[in-house]
Amino acid sequence: MYWYRSRWFDGELAHFVQADSLIPDPGDPLAWDRYAYSLNNPIRYNDPSGHCAISASSIVSPFGIFGLYGSCVQNVVDAYNAYQSGETRPGVLYLEATGIKDAIVSLAEDVHQMNSDASTVFSYAPLEERILPSIRVGTFAVGTAANIVGGVQAARGILAFSRSGTGSSQYYVEGTTRMETFGPGDELYRVYGGKSPQQGQFAFTKNPGNQITAIRNGALPPTNTTTSITRISFSGPVDAEVSKVASMFGQPGGFTQVKLPRSPFTTFSAGRPLPLGFMPFVPTSYDAQ
Repeated sequence: MYWYRSRWFDGELAHFVQADSLIPDPGDPLAWDRYAYSLNNPIRYNDPSGHCAISASSIVSPFGIFGLYGSCVQNVVDAYNAYQSGETRPGVLYLEATGIKDAIVSLAEDVHQMNSDASTVFSYAPLEERILPSIRVGTFAVGTAANIVGGVQAARGILAFSRSGTGSSQYYVEGTTRMETFGPGDELYRVYGGKSPQQGQFAFTKNPGNQITAIRNGALPPTNTTTSITRISFSGPVDAEVSKVASMFGQPGGFTQVKLPRSPFTTFSAGRPLPLGFMPFVPTSYDAQ
């Protein structure tokens, strides 16, 4: 256990054992993982305070450290000052302490600026006067789209990893079961982890790309941690039952799954880590992982 000024860090788990008491950057989805150390990137970042991920390049300059750390703890100072000024509403103090209030104000200012820029872009002003506003409008649009995609992915992840229930005796969607023959050149993908072994009976016809997609569209049970994926190939003909995944464990299902029989022609390759999926784009090819 290591003490980081505000909370303890477990070196074996590679996580803090207490949740962060604030969110230093509400606009960054990674900052909402309250137990992660340095945004899960200890090679690039350091966290001497237990609150703020500081870039390793900032260590060269003390002013860089103070600047980044100051922006982090300023949220707590704002909450304290608001309380001293007579503000006692917990919701307002929470917005101050987490920095969400600043993010909302900043967003409002950005929207106001964007509206002004949009008016200039679509006006009859000279071209040189419209170039900079065009750049600002484009930057705002791309950034907003990225935040929306990140928020949707985060919501999908929360729903996926909060699986519960016992599922059903029917693992397939009624009326979709059929028999197919697999052989050399065909590939399947098995997602596993936790109590789910690498070599199992069920596999998907395509690589889900990340844990969230595998859990949701594969309707995997809570005992499957989906930490790894392996590729299945065939050296001879194998007759297997193919069906569409039913909705189970609070997940929508929808993937095409294969119920493989035991066969000497079936080979499970070495496992690869499966990405979590909190990102707009994820690799879908097995080799890319």
